[in-house]
Amino acid sequence: MKNNVFTTKLYDIIVPADTQEEFDQLAQGSLFLVIDYVDHDLKYVFGSDRSFSFTEEHVITILYNLLCALNFLHTANIVHRDIKPANILIDSECSIKVCDFGLARTLPEMPQGKRVSGKASTGTQGSMDTADNSPNGMSQKSEKEEKIQRRRDMAATLTDERKDR
Repeated sequence: MKNNVFTTKLYDIIVPADTQEEFDQLAQGSLFLVIDYVDHDLKYVFGSDRSFSFTEEHVITILYNLLCALNFLHTANIVHRDIKPANILIDSECSIKVCDFGLARTLPEMPQGKRVSGKASTGTQGSMDTADNSPNGMSQKSEKEEKIQRRRDMAATLTDERKDR
């Protein structure tokens, strides 16, 4: 992901506590993520009192860049799950970056020919299941184990991006 221009880059993670005990006492284990700075997001641009004027070329460029960003994420088996104007950062050249991966999930690598179904699993809201689930539709892992694995996957992804800098 060294040449990634479609998502914000993670430069640092700041833990505002010295011990695990202090960290656990913070509101849901707060962390501060240091990412790229981009002037505006689409929510600000579309909702502001300022009169931004968009030509058809601007709109096409923004949509094309957004589709490229989503294609990049999906190619890496990442589903964002929270695409909205506030999570799409835009600069003066209509370049966009997708941010806020708090609800993002990784998909398992699928062998050729298998598909991912869009139905939500029983245990976790909005998670994706492979087409060859167990007969009763229940996930093999408990909800807690899945949550832990998702956190490990996201941490590994973030760590890999930091190494590529």
